[in-house]
Amino acid sequence: MINYNSTKNKSRQRRKVAFYGRVSTEHEEQLNALRNQMQWYEELSRSYPEWDIIERYMDEGITGTQANKRPEFMRMIDDAFRGKFDLIVTREVSRFARNTIDCLEMTRKLRNSKVEVFFVQEGIWTMDNEGEMNLTIRAMVAQEESRKMSERVKAGQEISRANGVLYGNGNVLGYDRVGSTYVINEDQAETVRMIYNLYESGLCMQAIRNELIRAGRKAGNGKVSWDTTKIMRVLRNTIYKGVMGYKKSQRNNFLDQKTIINRDESTYMYVKGNFEPIISEEQWEHCRQIRESRTRVRLVEKEGELTIEKKGFRVLQDIWSQRLRCACGSSMRRNKWRKRNDGTTPVGYRCYSQLNKGANQVSKDNTIACTVHSVCGWKLELMAEMIFKKILKNEKLFDMISLSILIWVTSELQNILICKALKRRKEKRLMQNSLADTL
Repeated sequence: MINYNSTKNKSRQRRKVAFYGRVSTEHEEQLNALRNQMQWYEELSRSYPEWDIIERYMDEGITGTQANKRPEFMRMIDDAFRGKFDLIVTREVSRFARNTIDCLEMTRKLRNSKVEVFFVQEGIWTMDNEGEMNLTIRAMVAQEESRKMSERVKAGQEISRANGVLYGNGNVLGYDRVGSTYVINEDQAETVRMIYNLYESGLCMQAIRNELIRAGRKAGNGKVSWDTTKIMRVLRNTIYKGVMGYKKSQRNNFLDQKTIINRDESTYMYVKGNFEPIISEEQWEHCRQIRESRTRVRLVEKEGELTIEKKGFRVLQDIWSQRLRCACGSSMRRNKWRKRNDGTTPVGYRCYSQLNKGANQVSKDNTIACTVHSVCGWKLELMAEMIFKKILKNEKLFDMISLSILIWVTSELQNILICKALKRRKEKRLMQNSLADTL
């Protein structure tokens, strides 16, 4: 029999009771510990014949730092608010919550609903006068232990990364995971090589997608289902050149446990893998250079700070599609027109805003679409020829245009230099933080 002195002064009125147990992992030893917890509760209940056991709640493989991520815990709280029981019995504070705020807020809400919580090992009853003060101290200790545990896990992960340990389920197109390494799946690897070869030859994402579907190449899900996101994911993955990439995501803190995607590739940690690459390092680097050439880098202000934003764009071959802008401010698309009798095909340029919204149509935001007519390609060529002839004849006009071009180039170079300076400063800060963590 289990006997706790802290319970002797409690009145022996009938109580409707719920037990709560939790383990933080799904390992067999932990699940055995959960069963032992429930057995321990059953033994405890025999010391209190006035307890009517209404329900037992058990969370398996769940962290204690967030209440909303524990389904059984949340179900128990809902049942408590509905008056299903008036006493929750849990073995210790750390089983109930490792977050001090969650612990205190939840016990206060339960107390307002006439539901008491009994922490057996600490001997804390939340309805007692000193219950909340003792609970605050114990909850803070549990939270600090959770923080230390998080630091130990991070240290272990650093060692694992340095040793090239594989993370995830190993579902990588082109490879099969065998034990602690990757083995090339030749059928899938041919799809990966096809993607890199097509991209290296100059094809855009959409064209590569069409070629993959035409060839009947299967994606990682085993279906002939491709989009530009899947293709870009293959092109960015360093695994294909035999290198493991780490630190692509991280948790914001040990309490919230929110995953934050790290999109700054310069901060990734790379370790040479112990498996055969599908793509040569030279081809992978060449494709990376192509990707960067198709990416615009600009400075944007977010929350009062300048940050670097990268955005991909389609490289247009037609000079007028690159430079031409409609009177409404939208870019213009090149369209082929009907063939002439002599076999030539004239082209024209139409406003993208008009294409998307429709001519003379009112859009959802109550704005009228552009009404500018299409522009003939031969007219643009003729106008350009006349303008250049006029510029070359007028020396003053030529100098003024040259100065404008020079100012624009200087501004672009300045933006590039600022982006590089921000990147160097960020790398230096990360290096300092890493050194501080090591010390």
